[in-house]
Amino acid sequence: MSINFDTLPTSNPGGGVVPKGTYFATIDKAEMRTPKPRDDGSVGKPYLNLQLSLQTADGKAAGKLFDILSESDHELVRYKLRRFIEALEIPITGTFELKDLTKIVVGKKLIVDVAPDKQNRSAVDVFSGDIYYSVAEASRIFGNNAGLTGPINAPDAEDVPFTGGTPDDY
Repeated sequence: MSINFDTLPTSNPGGGVVPKGTYFATIDKAEMRTPKPRDDGSVGKPYLNLQLSLQTADGKAAGKLFDILSESDHELVRYKLRRFIEALEIPITGTFELKDLTKIVVGKKLIVDVAPDKQNRSAVDVFSGDIYYSVAEASRIFGNNAGLTGPINAPDAEDVPFTGGTPDDY
């Protein structure tokens, strides 16, 4: 196949950046990684690297997002980890190791705040909201019909108007 040079884009189309907002997310991958050694030879703590597939409130694919969860004494990093665990409704109490999450989070769904970072890449937004939310909070976050499929208020016996006949007629 030949390529027509004259039809190639002349500027970066900027694809891949997810617009600021809140999205449904499915965790595709979760793996522990070790940071590269620093100039002084020291190595940081291992971190949990996540790959998320994003969807809009109406179910349209919105792209992929990579996120990192780590151990830290920094309160914002610790809060982000707590919100992640609570959003997935993982029953953790007491102490645990970050690597334990890799075994149980793949395939799980949650809701996440997203915004471009300083390098204009899609990133989890730790500043505008509560970062992560459980799927059970979808109607509060997106409105009553968000992410729901099928009838919202399927008729039951009380909703069906009586038009005569016997119960066997229905």
